[in-house]
Amino acid sequence: MRSLISVRRSTGVFGRGSIEFLYPANHRILAYVRRLGSEAVLVVNNLSSTAQAVELDLRRYKGNIPIEMSGKNMFPRVGDLPYLLTMGPYQFYWFRLRRI
Repeated sequence: MRSLISVRRSTGVFGRGSIEFLYPANHRILAYVRRLGSEAVLVVNNLSSTAQAVELDLRRYKGNIPIEMSGKNMFPRVGDLPYLLTMGPYQFYWFRLRRI
């Protein structure tokens, strides 16, 4: 829990800035992008008690690399196709969207 709070405090985007909801076809997934200045964070939540797959329309962020905030792992670069994620029960991701 302490590491989660530390990650959340590492950026001001969670408490301030704009929010852009994404509308995936899978209604069990809540996804949105928080922006503050040049910083953008993608938040994806599985609200279901079962594993779920989701395709997100991230074309607006084409060329960015999602970096998972707690482990600092880089995920595949965002391209023209829908961004596919598979999530476990009640799992969530916080990604920094970085252009590298």
